Amino acid sequence: MSTDKTVEALRDYVREHADDFLDDPNVTSVGVGYKVTGGVRTGRLAVSFTVARKLAGAALESAGTIPLPETVSVGGVEVPTDVLQRRFAPGANATPVGQPGEPAPLRPPTVAEAQDPERTRRRDPMQPGVSLANVTVTAGTFGCVVYDAASGTPYALSNWHVLNGPEGRPGDAVVQPGPYDDPNVANNKVGVLVRSYLGRSGDGGVATIDARPFTADVFELGVTPASYRRAELGDRLVKSGRTTGVTRGVVTRVETVVEIDYGGGQGVQRVGGFEIGVDPADPPADGEVSMGGDSGSVWLQRAASGQASGEASGLHFAGESGATETEHAIACDLQAILGELQVALVPAASAESASGHRRDARAPRSDPHPRAAARLSSAGRIPPGD
Repeated sequence: MSTDKTVEALRDYVREHADDFLDDPNVTSVGVGYKVTGGVRTGRLAVSFTVARKLAGAALESAGTIPLPETVSVGGVEVPTDVLQRRFAPGANATPVGQPGEPAPLRPPTVAEAQDPERTRRRDPMQPGVSLANVTVTAGTFGCVVYDAASGTPYALSNWHVLNGPEGRPGDAVVQPGPYDDPNVANNKVGVLVRSYLGRSGDGGVATIDARPFTADVFELGVTPASYRRAELGDRLVKSGRTTGVTRGVVTRVETVVEIDYGGGQGVQRVGGFEIGVDPADPPADGEVSMGGDSGSVWLQRAASGQASGEASGLHFAGESGATETEHAIACDLQAILGELQVALVPAASAESASGHRRDARAPRSDPHPRAAARLSSAGRIPPGD
């Protein structure tokens, strides 16, 4: 079986069995990746689990968990598994802000200080890559400009937990920068929350951007996301976020379902997407691919030159929580979340003129990663290790 066919078979396996494994309280995610041995990524494909704690023997039973299998049968072939210690959390917290114009309360620790103050200031025109949030949320990132699939109205794309949050509802004011960065929310309105989604297809929301001027070029990347490409193992990606700015990474797991505690009435949610790790050829200066406040950033493919392309693959929504030896981020599949939000990267008229027919922005809800829409390419992809 070819590598591509094997990956597709493993994707199907995870779609079918992820919930069974995630019912174990110690399992935090299930995905498809290359097996890691002694901290080194090998070239062997595996079903990859992450756990809150690596346990053995009597400790397993006392924690209410059971041993994970060493192999799983996929299409009659025994495929190895991998078990890594890793947990994830969303990167922005909701916080009661009070009435517009009132000072914001103490800042929660989950949103980090931005490395570049320009990203946390009011910007006119606004642009993706800078601070943005619902007035009841701390701060996240304006991911990119998208367009209503029916009307073509431009919206700002970010996460559910950035534009909605536990206390949010459609019609809420959305501000740039977010309240964490500037409590004077009455003067910073950009529009209102239109709709949002939190579930298996991702963590996303859209807001109008009719109260302030804006540009679609991503801050410090100089490109506008204009097309979708499904993330594949080894793809080299780049994002521009409120906190860590421009960081580059490599796709380490695909078809990844992550269990994340959103708190409030949402509690633990199982969200699908893919995982990004540090690119050994281009690591972040401080080792951080993402931090709190980067939520909502769009992960773009990198061209052969290493620069960002206009091909977008994912919407960043979570990172590792707690002290860990490795650094990873989680993004939902961009096409899946755009479908749930009924928006597209380009206006419908532009899609029609470019292709000769209308392109439906909505992905089938029964399959959040439609194969027919995937554009598989090896450009900019890191090959598996030996």
